[in-house]
Amino acid sequence: MRLLLRRLGSSPGFVHLLEISLATDFAFIATPAGIGGYAASLYYLHRAGTSTRSAASITAVDQGLDVLFFILALPIAGLALIHSAALNHLSTLALTTSALIAILATGAWLARRTLAKGLLESNALSRRWPKVRSIQLMVAGLLAKLRTDIHLILEAGPAFLFGIATLTFLQQLTRYGIFWLTLLILGHHVSFALTFLLQALVLQAAVWTGIPAGGGAAEIGLSSTLGMWVPNVSFATALLIWRAATLYVCLIVGGIATALLARRMPSTPRIDARHN
Repeated sequence: MRLLLRRLGSSPGFVHLLEISLATDFAFIATPAGIGGYAASLYYLHRAGTSTRSAASITAVDQGLDVLFFILALPIAGLALIHSAALNHLSTLALTTSALIAILATGAWLARRTLAKGLLESNALSRRWPKVRSIQLMVAGLLAKLRTDIHLILEAGPAFLFGIATLTFLQQLTRYGIFWLTLLILGHHVSFALTFLLQALVLQAAVWTGIPAGGGAAEIGLSSTLGMWVPNVSFATALLIWRAATLYVCLIVGGIATALLARRMPSTPRIDARHN
């Protein structure tokens, strides 16, 4: 996040950005389908002195990097398990999911200009409700700024792009490696690819239940799929440690970060003369 902000001409302090990151994670975890995380990211970045449009660009690029990680990681993990007849269905699901995500992401990127043009040329609604026109212009402006910022980020060169991608991948591998490491410490040598795939697929499915952080659904999903490899007692212990590390600690630390941010005086939003 700090590298992206610097590239777009904004440079909040490292501690401030750490607070924003933790508070944003808190919002993702504590709201249904993680929808509050997007609003929190925009709000906190804007208060840190970033223009609203740049904050939207940072949030979009951040999520885009996560999507890129799963597009690449899911098929690699699936291929690592393809030799196991018992896990062929899981490998197929991973490859299919990765392909579907890639198709949707590519489609959204290719349709960006058509969407912006459609928003501006959709006069029927704006004639009936004049306020709709201002919303159309705002959204079209955000999309235009997003395109400009993405081009600016891409122009930074391969070293910069490799750096932000590497940091994203390390973050995600650490997050999804906690459960595998817990099982390993408890004496159960389960494939990292297997635990990664199950977490990625089960957690994403649990999100659609509408329960914050997929509470309950994620545990049931993992228990039903990994039960054949790990005894119940050890599995219950691993689940508790995993949830403590990836949920309860994040809620506590994120709540503290949210409180610290609330105590900060609102900053005057920085105006980017080139784009606003």
